[in-house]
Amino acid sequence: MARQRFFFPLLITKVKKHVKSCKVCPYFKGSTNQPAPALRYDVPDFPFEKVSCDTLSGFVTTRSGNKHILVFVDNFTRYCELVPVPNKSKVVAKAFHDFIQRYHHTYVLSCDNGTEFQNEVMDNLCKIMNVTRVNILPYRPQSNGITERLNGSILTFMRSLVDTTSDNWDDLLLTIQSAINSTFHSSLGDTPHFLLYGSDKRLPYDLFQTRRKPEYSDSYAEYL
Repeated sequence: MARQRFFFPLLITKVKKHVKSCKVCPYFKGSTNQPAPALRYDVPDFPFEKVSCDTLSGFVTTRSGNKHILVFVDNFTRYCELVPVPNKSKVVAKAFHDFIQRYHHTYVLSCDNGTEFQNEVMDNLCKIMNVTRVNILPYRPQSNGITERLNGSILTFMRSLVDTTSDNWDDLLLTIQSAINSTFHSSLGDTPHFLLYGSDKRLPYDLFQTRRKPEYSDSYAEYL
């Protein structure tokens, strides 16, 4: 990300040195080595053909009444959306419906066997929307490897940026979502945001960069 916007001698070396000097990250960032996934699915052909979903719990109830994080991730671009929810069962179906409306229709939904995903409301929604639901193996989260790795990144950001014992952790979820979607993936060769939208996400510091506006001629003949 730094190389796309800045240039100066030894840029990469200095950025790495700065990142390694962080006193917070070593306390919360563990090993990134993960067990091999138990199941492998075909790589989707286009964005949102297959979406994985999971819930993160164990947080303090916020002033807005939220207790959990509902995680959606597109298996093609790795673009994610984080939704704070007050409970696991009553709002998941609506959140999934809204997710489809914001982006594209989903053909396959990968999720675990939790009651928030295995209930009559979700059954009816998937049937109406013609969504095939794939359940991962019980007690084997590696079966949903994309989501599990994303969950690890979310928790790392939460511990580093937010006091999870406070009652306003949900205020920074959009910031965390934006950071994850703007992070370069070596396996993808780009960021999730670029793969989905075809351009890099404009970040706050981009507003302070002054760029010349292109000058357009009234006609090609005038230009010549």
